[in-house]
Amino acid sequence: MYLCLLHGETYSALFSTDNPPPKVVQGYKFNIFYPDLIEGAKTPSYVKVKEPGNDETMVLRFTAGPPYEDIAFRIVNRDWEFSHKK
Repeated sequence: MYLCLLHGETYSALFSTDNPPPKVVQGYKFNIFYPDLIEGAKTPSYVKVKEPGNDETMVLRFTAGPPYEDIAFRIVNRDWEFSHKK
C-alpha cells in the first residue's frame, strides 16, 4: 500500500509537526508469484467483491487454480487508476 501525506501552503496553516495531516492511500501493488501452476496456459485472475452494507472497503480476490488457494485483500473502495505513474 502506498501512503502519502497531504501538504502545501493550505495545510501548513492547519497542521504542524505535533498535529500532522492524515495519511491518504495512493495505491496498491501486488506481486504474487505462482511458480507451480498445474494449468500453465490458464492466466491467474482477480475479482472485486463488494460487501453489502460496507461502502468504504471491498475485497480483492486473486484466483490462480491448482495447487494454489485463492488469496484476498481488503482494500479501499475507490475508482482505479490504471496508469503506471500518476
